[in-house]
Amino acid sequence: MPEKSSAVRAHRTTMVAFLLLVGVGASLTPVCAAKAADARAVMLVNGTHTAMVALQLKEFRADAWQADVLNHKPLGINKEIVLPLPGNSPCFYDIKAMFEDGHRVMKKHVDLCKSPVFKLTDF
Repeated sequence: MPEKSSAVRAHRTTMVAFLLLVGVGASLTPVCAAKAADARAVMLVNGTHTAMVALQLKEFRADAWQADVLNHKPLGINKEIVLPLPGNSPCFYDIKAMFEDGHRVMKKHVDLCKSPVFKLTDF
């Protein structure tokens, strides 16, 4: 049982940090608001049954993939990572993930403006 409560605390801590990140942008003075509008964040959740070992994004229809967002640090099952995105970036991205067991998932044309949280699943 203590394992679950520490997982719940870790999830709550991450969510609080994410909400603070989003809330800080909303509560800035007008002078700083323009700079805050230049950036946004999306929380990506590993909704698969395997630890994620690599995560790449690219703007929809772009040729090149960005570097591994996880930077060689695995993302556990039901764990999340906050992805900072430039404010001037488009909403639609392709997402490619590789997992500990070797399987890969690719999602195309994902709208990251639709919600502040995106859950990556196998289906």
